[in-house]
Amino acid sequence: MAQEPSKTEGEFAKPPVAKKFRKAHAPALSFEQSTRQTDVLRMASQRIAPSGAAIAFLNAHHGGLGGVPLHLAIESAEGLLRVEQHLARIGKVGSRSSNRRDLKS
Repeated sequence: MAQEPSKTEGEFAKPPVAKKFRKAHAPALSFEQSTRQTDVLRMASQRIAPSGAAIAFLNAHHGGLGGVPLHLAIESAEGLLRVEQHLARIGKVGSRSSNRRDLKS
């Protein structure tokens, strides 16, 4: 086995190179899709507290809706309407009158 030569004064190892952030190659949202995304995010954050729970709801598969709420809302006006209707039905989650079970079904 060959040994590495010892480093003498003045010989320094190069600092590690930082990995560069790479953007996903997902297509950009259209104006209509962006508007629907904003609408569903706003409604979910108003209905579900804390905000982390709202984001978790929007990004998890929902059996009653047949998909991921955020994706459904972005894909079509009908999907947005279905998610908004579901959010209206569950009421304000985080309050005493809410039923957290509705978030998962």
